[in-house]
Amino acid sequence: MRLNVLKACLALCLVVVMGAALQEKFPVHRPLNIFREAPRVYAPMVVKRLHPAVDAELRGMGLHRRYLLEWRDRHPTAALRHLWGMEERDQKTCARIARYILRQNRSIVPELAWVEAAALVHYSAKYGAPVERAVAVANTESHFNPTSLSSYGAMGVMQVVWRIHEGLLRANGILSGEELYNPDRGIAAGCLLLGRYLRAEGDTRDALGRYAGGAVDAYCGKVEGNMARFRRLVAEAGNSRGL
Repeated sequence: MRLNVLKACLALCLVVVMGAALQEKFPVHRPLNIFREAPRVYAPMVVKRLHPAVDAELRGMGLHRRYLLEWRDRHPTAALRHLWGMEERDQKTCARIARYILRQNRSIVPELAWVEAAALVHYSAKYGAPVERAVAVANTESHFNPTSLSSYGAMGVMQVVWRIHEGLLRANGILSGEELYNPDRGIAAGCLLLGRYLRAEGDTRDALGRYAGGAVDAYCGKVEGNMARFRRLVAEAGNSRGL
């Protein structure tokens, strides 16, 4: 009996020693729940369930939520990384905006639509611009085309003029005019300006006039028309999908 116990103890010691040797030779690398893009490191503070509208809109595009993860990893500094931490109502709004973008500009692919949608939700909240109005301005300015360039030098989705706003943009982390062609950065710049104008003017029409820098009545009419189209899509989506 004692001999059997001794053999068992020796066998256990041998397993422990061999396991330690293997661990040293072949260490286990456990993945960390962070997204890296040197020199920045992003760690989600809260991960919430995605609103059913997100899956519904993805299915309507013939896609699965794994595509969102791939797009997030391809654009690690974009606002899309915040989707999983957004309130459910903002996730739902993001899904509706992505659908609206694809309807308004058939040349845009779903990946770009979701990157832009997340940016519109995130930066409109950050800079105090109503998200519906930010969406309508983006549609009015460029039909959501991030490579758009006007003869006046307005650039990107929100058609921001670098030479006029360089100081403000640099102070807010947008360091060159080329960044305005990045859909996330371009939307950040536009929402920054729109929010500032709304606070400064205290009147939507005057704020839009400053943003447009041109014929106020015609511009406001286009923005209001695009807001109405977005609201119809939201209502239609809620009725058709029960969300």
